[in-house]
Amino acid sequence: MDFSELSEKLSALFLSRARRMKWSARFVRMVLLVVAAAVAGVAQFTQFEPSGPTAWQIAGICASIVVGIGALFSAITEEDASEALALARQSVEEVRSAEARLTFIDDIDDEFNRSIELYQVMSLCRGVIERALCTPGLSEEDIISRMLDASGRSAAIALNFAQADQWTVCVYRAEKPSNGGSELLRCIAQRRAIPCDTTHARVWEAGTGIAGVAFSNRGEVVIPDLQTTGLRSVFGTAANSAKPEDTERYRSMVAIPVLVDQQEDPWGVVTATNDRVDHFDSDAVMGIRPVETVRALANMVALAIVVHRKLIKVSEA
Repeated sequence: MDFSELSEKLSALFLSRARRMKWSARFVRMVLLVVAAAVAGVAQFTQFEPSGPTAWQIAGICASIVVGIGALFSAITEEDASEALALARQSVEEVRSAEARLTFIDDIDDEFNRSIELYQVMSLCRGVIERALCTPGLSEEDIISRMLDASGRSAAIALNFAQADQWTVCVYRAEKPSNGGSELLRCIAQRRAIPCDTTHARVWEAGTGIAGVAFSNRGEVVIPDLQTTGLRSVFGTAANSAKPEDTERYRSMVAIPVLVDQQEDPWGVVTATNDRVDHFDSDAVMGIRPVETVRALANMVALAIVVHRKLIKVSEA
């Protein structure tokens, strides 16, 4: 039984009960109020003197008859409000249903706008790559930084970041230390709700933090809430680089490795964070999930690297 059928059944039961209550109340008024009041009133004044009823007794009898007639008229002419109440309840349900549909339409409109902004991200990044072909001397970092600057506003909308959110979008490049050891991930481009110079961004060692884990495993990492038991110890910030505000600013996050030319190790990692719990959630939701925008950025970064390397080869030939 669907909701509409259940609502109609409830309305029918409500209306039936209301009608029974109406006739029960009418019976009580007619029998107990009208008849009893009339009998009691008349009996009160029927003990007449030998000389006959007095004027006050006659007046009392007439008043009792008038009260009985008035009560009888009220009981007969009383309107049945049950149908009006049932209609009012049905109207409220219709309004609620319409409100739910309007909310759904608003959600669809928001998702449509985010889809447009995601398309804008891809288009703006492509434009930067095309212009890089005509601008010799640009490094990979230059191109990627320009891509993030050009698409930053659209990316923030596509990522569904709210104005009050504390968020980050960062591109990390893997570098091999000169003294050996594990690769280090250095931020070469970023967009943040709270501005920060790229040189002040933390460096992550492979296998450390969400960026380092995504790099080492060559697979994306999506964390709905970093404060969930067990996740902080695996993906949290190293103790020597932790900051007091980390637990508030970095709650939900995603990291996507940048894979180029089927290399064994990723070129780097694209990350995004938000202080809202469950912002990046792996469960399917309506429309484009924020993680899709991060994937798109990682793909465009990979494309920019491939184009830049091909351009270098052509210039060296």
